Amino acid sequence: KTIENQSGLSVEDIGAEQAMNEFKSEYYQSTGAIEIPAYVVDDGEIKAVTEIAFSAFSECGFNSHASITSVIIPDTVTKIGVESFIACSDLESVRMSRGVVTIDSYAFAYCTKLNTIYLPNTISNIIAISFSSTKVVNYGGSEEEWNNIAFDGGVTNCFPSDVVVNYNYVG
Repeated sequence: KTIENQSGLSVEDIGAEQAMNEFKSEYYQSTGAIEIPAYVVDDGEIKAVTEIAFSAFSECGFNSHASITSVIIPDTVTKIGVESFIACSDLESVRMSRGVVTIDSYAFAYCTKLNTIYLPNTISNIIAISFSSTKVVNYGGSEEEWNNIAFDGGVTNCFPSDVVVNYNYVG
């Protein structure tokens, strides 16, 4: 079962609260690049991080509690939740793994320095206003696969109207 804890990251079981709090503490002191952990250990049990939950890293840099410039999202994460990284003013780079299937509304909205993003071809749902500042999408699949993604309200409701999509991107 998936639960949320105070840091906004979800884990597959209740027992990983301490490990996630340690990650939260490290995040609030961090600047620059962060890598979301794929797994956390609690009482000797390994728990997978499966979701970046509502508002987990919102306004990083804006409220000056952390200034994140890049983030790596592991294969275990399948969903990036509502407003997960909204208004992260210094965020320039996001690397998503092939595990990500859904990007929820406003996930990366108002990240004014996030001009380019890589999206794997495993994405099947992108919800409204997810990428309000992104101008270039390097997509890991074909144009046909891109057209099969469920865009809430259409592509221009999720990205700026002048977004450029590079298909079959390997990077």
